[in-house]
Amino acid sequence: MSEKYSITYQSGTLTIVAPVLGDANGDGKITITDAVAIVNYILGNASPGFNIQAADVSGDNDITITDAVGVVNIILNNGG
Repeated sequence: MSEKYSITYQSGTLTIVAPVLGDANGDGKITITDAVAIVNYILGNASPGFNIQAADVSGDNDITITDAVGVVNIILNNGG
């Protein structure tokens, strides 16, 4: 599973990056593959790099089909 935040320190600068809500597979984009990754997680087949925090679209601390539907809604409303 991926970390909740990515923290780097370089040349006197601390950078903290939070996961993008809906980007369950951590590729930097919100696409249908994120919804598929969530379904696979629910079925017990989580892929390497699966990010629970980004996958929890509903914010209820539980990964369910509601989160996969939430990803689809993000895609439809924002273009992914």
